[in-house]
Amino acid sequence: MNNFNIKRFGRLCLLRITERQRILGLLVLLTFVALLTVKVACAVKFFWNGDLAVRLSHIGDISRLIAYAGMGYLMTLFVDKVMRREDGIRFFMLPATNLERFLSLVVLPLVSFVVIWTVTWFAAELIWCLTLDNFFPDVYNIYLNVTDRGQNLLAFYAILVIVFSGIITPMEVISGPSNNIRSVILFIGFIVFLVVLLLMFLVIPLSLESKWLTVLMSVAYGLIVSGCLMKKAYRKFCEYEVDLEVKEK
Repeated sequence: MNNFNIKRFGRLCLLRITERQRILGLLVLLTFVALLTVKVACAVKFFWNGDLAVRLSHIGDISRLIAYAGMGYLMTLFVDKVMRREDGIRFFMLPATNLERFLSLVVLPLVSFVVIWTVTWFAAELIWCLTLDNFFPDVYNIYLNVTDRGQNLLAFYAILVIVFSGIITPMEVISGPSNNIRSVILFIGFIVFLVVLLLMFLVIPLSLESKWLTVLMSVAYGLIVSGCLMKKAYRKFCEYEVDLEVKEK
């Protein structure tokens, strides 16, 4: 099996999702509850004081923090665990090519997150809006005028593709299991380096106050970095061997 087969890749992804369906189901429930809780907490002055419009405008910011945490957990669930002993042995024995296995590490966290976040965000938003419209119409009118309610999902998913699937996921493969202190230091150090380099890279467009140029250069920078990391991560993945002496905690 040296060639990529889309049907075999699909079966591999389906198998890995099926094995984790209870955890994914629980994650759906927790994300939904968390999103509703954030909306209520912002409305009742739990996080900030100030007028209602200001408090409601922070819903999108806090919701994105929940999203980043959820994406990080999915990467641990689908990526980090296969670089360890128990899950790793079974994963590398599955009837699939190295390319199919590697792509599953990149695709599954992202696809799982997109499905979970889309469903939970729209469900929480629907219940929240219906509740406000029927019981708190004044609050509902203010909420509708909030500019950032987190509804720009396509742009948000584009960021996740570049940052998480294109940079952090291949870095996890390159650095190895996260329980290795050397790998943690390497991982954090490289991310900090990328951020500093990005800031330096954007000095010119920021000084020109060109929003679109800044966005385009950020995207180009992310794609170049992710492309280089993907190539290196795939080579590392093909050479990877599960350490049979290391036991799962």
